[in-house]
Amino acid sequence: MDDLFISPCNGETIRVRGTIRQQINLAGPGDEDFTHLRLEEVFSASGTGQTTGVSYAVHANHHIRFNSPTPEALQTTFTERDRLQFNASVPGLSFVGVFLIHLIDLPGGEVEKVTRESNRWSAGAEFAASDRRRGLGAGSRYRDSPSTNGMT
Repeated sequence: MDDLFISPCNGETIRVRGTIRQQINLAGPGDEDFTHLRLEEVFSASGTGQTTGVSYAVHANHHIRFNSPTPEALQTTFTERDRLQFNASVPGLSFVGVFLIHLIDLPGGEVEKVTRESNRWSAGAEFAASDRRRGLGAGSRYRDSPSTNGMT
């Protein structure tokens, strides 16, 4: 992985390089007609602020779920959960992003209904206060939970 991110703390561009580990599970009556998909991605990377030179340790989780009662079903469900965390070497510049979408699809690919959607960034003092509330010290990493996972 080699990508650019914008810090919500100071607007700086951060270049991130690292590795992605991926696992895909499919289930259904045949190779072409799967009714369930589960995709898990985890990446660990390092980043550097392009202006300040601040270094970042980056950790992310990306989860996708697809379910259909049958290959010919009229409705399917899709859920994506992402969690992306940047731990900065300088106090006040760490941040985390958490994203979630759950929707119901129709056979043609149209979205019938978005049942839940969330897109949230926590940065700087808010991020540090969140660490204290969770009992985490400086430089600690969050423990992932099924409801808060992420990636870009």
